Amino acid sequence: MRHKLMSIALLLNPVHANAAEIHPTEAMLREAARIANPVNGDKWKYHFRNVEGHILFCSYLVGRNGGFCTRDGQSVKQIDQAVIQFCRETPNAKPPHAVYGEAWDLDYRCVGSDMRRLPYSYAFDEEGYMRSEWKVLP
Repeated sequence: MRHKLMSIALLLNPVHANAAEIHPTEAMLREAARIANPVNGDKWKYHFRNVEGHILFCSYLVGRNGGFCTRDGQSVKQIDQAVIQFCRETPNAKPPHAVYGEAWDLDYRCVGSDMRRLPYSYAFDEEGYMRSEWKVLP
C-alpha cells in the first residue's frame, strides 16, 4: 500500500530530472557516431545526458567550438544587454555571432534600434541546454 501511495504522489508531483551530463558506455559512443555519421578521419567529441530515462547526445568536431553542447554559460540577460547596445548603435542590423555567442537559436535581430528575439524556452530546455543540438539516442 505504501508503495502505491508513493507512486501516486510522484505522479501528482513529478520530480524534475537532473539532466546533467553522464559518462557514456562504448555502445553509446558507437551509436552516437553512427547517427552523427562523421566523415572518415574526422574526430568528434560527444556529450551525453539522461533526461527522464531518455539518453540524449550532442556532437561536434574536435578542435571546433562545442559550447552549444554545454549548459548556457552566458546569462541571456547579459546577452540581451549586449544586443540591445548593438541595436542602439546599428539599427536594423543582424547582430554578429560575437555579440550573442552560442545563443543563435534565439534568433536575435534589430528592428530599428530595438532588440528582438525568440522566447528563451524556444531555444533552451529547463536545464539550460540548447534544444536544437541534442538528439535522442535510440
